[in-house]
Amino acid sequence: MKLIIGGILGKMGEKLQECCKIDASFQIVAGFDFLQKECVYPIFNPPFDCDLSADLVIDFSTPSTTELILDFCFAKKIPILIATTGLSKNQLAKIKKLSSEIPILLTSNTSLGAFITENCSISIAKSLKEENIKHQIEIIETHHNQKKDVPSGTALSLANSINMVYNNQNSLLIGRNQGFSFPQNNEICIHSLRGGNVVGKHEVYFFLGDEVISITHQVYDKKVFAWGALSLAKKLIKHKNGLYSVQTV
Repeated sequence: MKLIIGGILGKMGEKLQECCKIDASFQIVAGFDFLQKECVYPIFNPPFDCDLSADLVIDFSTPSTTELILDFCFAKKIPILIATTGLSKNQLAKIKKLSSEIPILLTSNTSLGAFITENCSISIAKSLKEENIKHQIEIIETHHNQKKDVPSGTALSLANSINMVYNNQNSLLIGRNQGFSFPQNNEICIHSLRGGNVVGKHEVYFFLGDEVISITHQVYDKKVFAWGALSLAKKLIKHKNGLYSVQTV
């Protein structure tokens, strides 16, 4: 599979390069990046300067770069896996629109553990709702001190997936810093911590009065995301035009 990597000179791009050296089913042909570093692969900025053919693009760049890469993929009719977070509403709308012409997988987290954590959280929420058990939901996400977007895309994805169980009727709160309020049964609150070199940690808490159910997923090496992205890429390449999530592939 001929692969182009968006953000190839970043930390995730470097991890993808390492993994592709092990997995012979991938051949990196180029990368997109605005950084200035040495690389064994040709780097293009802007993406439309690239005249090489590819089977798929994996994008771990920035929102503004992702939009340019998306235009390139649309013009070349190349499937794209977008793992960039912090995308605006307009950018998300553009992704949805262009997915009618190319296969697009949009995800905030490519790790298997995050997928399992989301499934477990949905299952717990369904059980509590079916049994009519009163509960409050809190999500805590912890990342390194250089992460730009707050809260994390994964935390938002977790909250939105859980909220679907409640027909999106629960209020989504980002912290409790706008005046104190007691937690309510119809809320999902996300708290963000930033410090050190933490790769990524997500905790989901269901408070049931005298009981607490909690799920924790922690990543110790970004290579987890690289291996997950390559696994998802193998699935995406088999799909027709459309917008996909980790759940749907």
